[in-house]
Amino acid sequence: MSVIINSYNMTINKLPPEVLVKILSFLTQKDLLFVIRNVCHIWRDLTTSMCLWNYVEYIYEYRKDKLNRFYRSLAKHKLVNHIVNLKITEELFWKLLKYDKHVKFASLKSIDISADLLRSGKIFAEICNRCPCLESIKIWAVVGVDVKNMFKVLSKKKFIDFDVGYYNEDKQQDFDKHFLSFLATQPNIQQLSLRTLHSHDEHDLARIIEGNPHITTLCLSSNYVSNQLFKRLHLNLTKIAIHSNLFDDQGLEWLTSRSNQLVSINVKDCETITDRGISFIGQNCPSLENLTFGNHMQTKIGNDGMLSVAQGCPKLKTLHTHFIWNINDDSVVLLAKSCTFLQKVSFEKGAKFTDASLMAIGDNCPLLKFARFKECDELTKDGVLYLIASCIYMETLEITCCRGIGLDQSNANLRNTSSTITGRLNCAENIQIETSGASTKKHSHLKRLNLFGCLNTSNETLLYLVKHCPDLRYLSRTDTSIQCNEQLMSELLRMCSLLDTTYL
Repeated sequence: MSVIINSYNMTINKLPPEVLVKILSFLTQKDLLFVIRNVCHIWRDLTTSMCLWNYVEYIYEYRKDKLNRFYRSLAKHKLVNHIVNLKITEELFWKLLKYDKHVKFASLKSIDISADLLRSGKIFAEICNRCPCLESIKIWAVVGVDVKNMFKVLSKKKFIDFDVGYYNEDKQQDFDKHFLSFLATQPNIQQLSLRTLHSHDEHDLARIIEGNPHITTLCLSSNYVSNQLFKRLHLNLTKIAIHSNLFDDQGLEWLTSRSNQLVSINVKDCETITDRGISFIGQNCPSLENLTFGNHMQTKIGNDGMLSVAQGCPKLKTLHTHFIWNINDDSVVLLAKSCTFLQKVSFEKGAKFTDASLMAIGDNCPLLKFARFKECDELTKDGVLYLIASCIYMETLEITCCRGIGLDQSNANLRNTSSTITGRLNCAENIQIETSGASTKKHSHLKRLNLFGCLNTSNETLLYLVKHCPDLRYLSRTDTSIQCNEQLMSELLRMCSLLDTTYL
């Protein structure tokens, strides 16, 4: 029997341009500049696609006198015209202007220059002149900046997102005055972030909020923001972040009762908030999707607050807690059963729940993509494995400083828990999906597993956890008491062929 072979010469360049651009989007921007551009004319043209330069972050510069090669190439090939979001330091920005005096950021809508202290206000005039489409800015003003002139220059632009930090106590009143005048020129502002170490006049803050009715996202980071600010305001907010020692349960009641469209609340570092305050969130925010609370001294929040959130916020997608010592299985199990849209969960330090909570999350939260558990000492390797095997779309799992992961099963309670989890896991593995007469079995798509600080996590435990993770790319254990040997690495690579970063 003769076989006809199609001699059509298929190469990667025969793919549609949009497919090639999608492939190139997985490479670093340095690779695009210094490697891909030099392959052929087709690839050189593809590297100018705007979607490849939507976000550029470059805030470190090791050369004292000259602009580094990356930014020189951006300017040389006119790729700065394609950048939409830029994070850069003041020093690098001036070097870029020195290299090309006529450079323009034609498409730039957002710039972040908050990574370093500003030394002068002259940079704002250059930003306004060279960024005609600018809508968003994040800045960190300091003593050397003339705030009056800064706001005068920036008032020439119409911002949608404005984020400013100011940390000069002696001139705080001047800052507030000029800031109010600036906001009067910004009718389109929707997102406002104000970060200070000192007190604002609450009447001024109220005027800011009332005078800009289009604000839907508000972040106030100051130790002196109190409840009184929200006592009489009726807000159109959908997202709020408050970081203040003076903001407590009463403030949360006023805030949530006057902003019933809230989808995101962040009250981390508000030390005086208790279960009562968190309960107001559950009672008044049925549309809530993102919640962050707790602080480094928190001991006043426990199951009652979490139970209220679980019962009242069924649309919750993201939950981050910090130093909440009194959370146990009762609240976490109810949370998992009630909030089935959860995509990110983080319990940092002290939660007392066990593997039963991980099993509930695994059974009820199929959309989970990210999970972090820190200093949750009641968790064991069996519960972690059940979560990995059940939440197959989870990409990142961080189990840090959880001492129970490395424990053996000599304890009777641990043996019983292990037996229960193993039985349920085996049952889940035997469920197959029939497709065209054949059976297929889903597997975990976990890409990052971090076991930092989980003492006595043996090589056997490590292999036990990664056996369901064929897509794993990053693995960290960092327990110096246990040696990593060639046999372990060989077995890991056999199980996880894509593994490229390990800290063992």
